[in-house]
Amino acid sequence: MPRLEQGLTSSSKNQPIVLIGAGGHGIAVADIAVEHPAFRMLGFLDGSREAGSFVEGHKVLGGFENAIDFSDDVEFVISLGQVGRDSRRREAFKLLQSKKLMFASVISPRCHISDSAEVGKGSAVFPGAVLGALSRVAPHCIINSGAIVEHHASVGTFSHVAPGAIVLGGAVVGHDVFIGAGAIIFQNVSVSAGSVVPAGAIIREDI
Repeated sequence: MPRLEQGLTSSSKNQPIVLIGAGGHGIAVADIAVEHPAFRMLGFLDGSREAGSFVEGHKVLGGFENAIDFSDDVEFVISLGQVGRDSRRREAFKLLQSKKLMFASVISPRCHISDSAEVGKGSAVFPGAVLGALSRVAPHCIINSGAIVEHHASVGTFSHVAPGAIVLGGAVVGHDVFIGAGAIIFQNVSVSAGSVVPAGAIIREDI
């Protein structure tokens, strides 16, 4: 099994989780949670939607501030999407962290993760994604559908590797980076914190 800092483990059963954000990305994360036997999806927190309403069959339980209303066994996933430079995920994390709440890693059973890979707490790994040997995904990342993080590569906190993007062996992606769909980061290249890599770009040198 891959090393998971917190949340999903091989022994997790019926773990109650709440998703922070009920937009398109949140719905996609909910799909993963529902298909995984480890989780029991309680609903969303999203202040932009009416409490008590439903999004794709899942109840809106209130706004972000209602996170403190749940029992201690509930874990949270920040399911706000990230395109380009977007601080909403980090801001939501700061709010939840200040309440000393726990985070879950939501990992699709239809991805492939090496036994020696590491996935940080609060991260989401989508169907078709591949995490190679000794790769490291830091907390609160998005590894989207069909993305590849190859052997010995690392992805920093709050970074998003979009669908079909490839981070090749030994590459280092900093925190708060957005790697667009289909982009390729070459071997041993470093991508500095806060960078935005356009869709389809090929990065051969440090940026």
